[in-house]
Amino acid sequence: MARGRMIDRVIILSRKVNSVSEGAENLYYRLNVCADDFGRYHADAEIIKGQVYTKRKISLLTIKSRLDELNAIGLIKFYADDGEIYLEIVGFEQHQTFRSDIQRKGEYPKPKSYLQSSRNESDTGRNGPDTERCLKLSKDKLSKDNTTASGPSDLMCAFQTWWTRYPRKLGKQDAMKAYLVIAEKESPEILEKALTGYIKELNKNQTEERYIKHPATFLRNERWRDYLDIPMPTRIGENTRKDQASSENMKKSAEYRQKLVAEGKWTEAQIQDRVAAFINEGKP
Repeated sequence: MARGRMIDRVIILSRKVNSVSEGAENLYYRLNVCADDFGRYHADAEIIKGQVYTKRKISLLTIKSRLDELNAIGLIKFYADDGEIYLEIVGFEQHQTFRSDIQRKGEYPKPKSYLQSSRNESDTGRNGPDTERCLKLSKDKLSKDNTTASGPSDLMCAFQTWWTRYPRKLGKQDAMKAYLVIAEKESPEILEKALTGYIKELNKNQTEERYIKHPATFLRNERWRDYLDIPMPTRIGENTRKDQASSENMKKSAEYRQKLVAEGKWTEAQIQDRVAAFINEGKP
């Protein structure tokens, strides 16, 4: 906990700090206040929720997502000690002014090695391009018409950025294949917006992590379209009758979802699965 030190205002000029989302930036400042004099603190989302966001209503899912975002761009690092996960703020001393009359105090163990994520998932960063560059590209709003996303490596960057935000990291290779198939026809920006919509729904419903769709499941069979809060783009050369049928199917699936919710006996995960089956098969 901060004592005898002050955060230097130069921190607000940091390129990395200004590259993350506002939510991740908010957590970063809070961690700087709560960390010990060596920039170390708990990486447990439940502890952070209780001690860092004491008077804020925030989900564990949101905290985990913000932690992973800060880790991905290199503002914090994770490490383990005696079965517990901790974090260390990178370059902590550069943004702190310490009082010379107070001895610095470490409250958390010193890291011996670092993990790739707060959940110690070994495939989080494997087979992917430089994450910092990918996050920079995401800030440029990658799209099919944007020349910054014209090559395979840029699509891989777009996927890496999407993967960093996805709240349940399982089956990265399957997710990558599904993502790249979609990216041949749709823009990475559309998939980012779909993911944002899904995360909003998860937070609203306080969905447990075990009920979050696997990344590849979210991407396949156009399930990701259910979470777009923007008008569906018109596809050049697509048959008008097909468009009308698709619109009618979406209306019916929405009515079917409302019916399941009204019954009050289904979990959110079960509702999602039944609606997906309804869309694919045309019947409950």
